[in-house]
Amino acid sequence: MVIWGRREDRNEAAAESLRAHGVRVETDVIDVADEAAQLLGFARALDKMGRLDGVIANAGFVTISPLVDMTLKQYDELQRVAQYGAFITLREGARHMVERAKAGERGGSLIATGSLTNFTATLTSLDGFNNFATLSCVAPLPAGITCGFGPSNSPSLNVIPTALGANTNVRLTVANGVAPNNYHVTIRAASGALVRTQQVSVNVIP
Repeated sequence: MVIWGRREDRNEAAAESLRAHGVRVETDVIDVADEAAQLLGFARALDKMGRLDGVIANAGFVTISPLVDMTLKQYDELQRVAQYGAFITLREGARHMVERAKAGERGGSLIATGSLTNFTATLTSLDGFNNFATLSCVAPLPAGITCGFGPSNSPSLNVIPTALGANTNVRLTVANGVAPNNYHVTIRAASGALVRTQQVSVNVIP
């Protein structure tokens, strides 16, 4: 197995946890958004391992920003990892496996994983509060789904809403094994006796 990542320390930590099970693991520092780096990485992996029986496109990039504040640079960074990076990884893996199959050998597996465990939504329609409002998710939440607010993913958060809404995000985390469905989560904003709610949806697909 060869583990790729931009941080050598995390690559090695992951490798050590697997080596404890008797698995041969190599690492390489690769930015999947860089095509040239990926091509070199594939060449080094083949040199070390001789063949690739499976390629997993699993890189992710998180940008937590309200839509109205997101810059084109932030969006481009997200796409370069999540879209371009996955495309290059799967394309190069497929090329290797196709050539091997042409030579009469068995092919291999290509696996693409999606970021289906975290969803963010910008809260709106919370104007009318003169003071700060406390945000929280209304219990009970759908089984296997938890929510948090802001960069710290806190279960509740104090904000000062404006005419455009609350300048924060709610993050919904979906556990493995949650059945495919469209789930609804109600967000509560309270300031004294004034209470408003907003519903967000999470569409879990197979």
